[in-house]
Amino acid sequence: MRVGTYTIPDVRLYPTLVEATKLIYDKYPSEEVTDMKVLANLLGHKTEKSGTFLAKMTFMRAYGLIEGRGSVKVSEIGKKLTYGADENERMQALEKALLNIPLWKEFYTRWGVNLPNGNFWVDLAKIAVLEAPQAQTLSESVRKAYLDDFRYLKVPSKEERHLEKPQEPISPTTVGPSDATKLETEDFVVYIKRNLESIKSFETFDFKGWLANLKGKLQKEKKEE
Repeated sequence: MRVGTYTIPDVRLYPTLVEATKLIYDKYPSEEVTDMKVLANLLGHKTEKSGTFLAKMTFMRAYGLIEGRGSVKVSEIGKKLTYGADENERMQALEKALLNIPLWKEFYTRWGVNLPNGNFWVDLAKIAVLEAPQAQTLSESVRKAYLDDFRYLKVPSKEERHLEKPQEPISPTTVGPSDATKLETEDFVVYIKRNLESIKSFETFDFKGWLANLKGKLQKEKKEE
C-alpha cells in the first residue's frame, strides 16, 4: 500500500507471513531455495508467477524475514522469530522485523506500540507528505495495519525496566550528606540526590507498580517457605 512517501505491506506479519517463513525454515533449515516453483507450491500457490505469491515474497523481504531474489533463504530475523530460544529473543526479532518498515519505525519512534487518538490523519499527513483528503482516506487503514502488527510486541513497562536494572546499594560511599537528602522512618529509608532532575524523576516514578511487584515476590517467597 502506498502511503505518501512510504510503502507498507498489504499483508500483516501475523499470521500469514510468519507462518510462511516457518514453512520455508522447516523444509530448508540451512540451504537456499533455488526453485521458485517448488517454493510457490510449498506456500500453497500453483505457480511461481502467481501475483499472490510474488506479493508475499515482496512483503516477507520488506519485514526482513527472507533474503535473496534469485534464490531464497530464511534470515536471522526469520529464524529467531519462528524458533527463538525464549520469548525475549522472539520479541527482539519481532521488533527488528517491524522496524524494517520505515513508516512503522517513524510511528514507533514517536508513539510506541499505540497511535494517538483523535485527528491521527493530521500527523499522518505531515509524516507521509499527504494532502488532507488523502490522509483522511488512508488514516484508518494505516492505523489498523500498524496496530495489527504491533499487537504481538510485548514492551516492558517502566517499572519492569527499572527492576531489570541492578540497583546499587545505598551507602555513604555512593550517596552521602553532601549530595543527598535523607528521608527516614521506622520502616524505610530513602535518599534523594539534591538536584532538580532527581526530584523530577522521584515525582514521576511509579512507586505503586514497583511496590505491587515487590509485594508479589515477597508473598511468593513466604508461600515457598
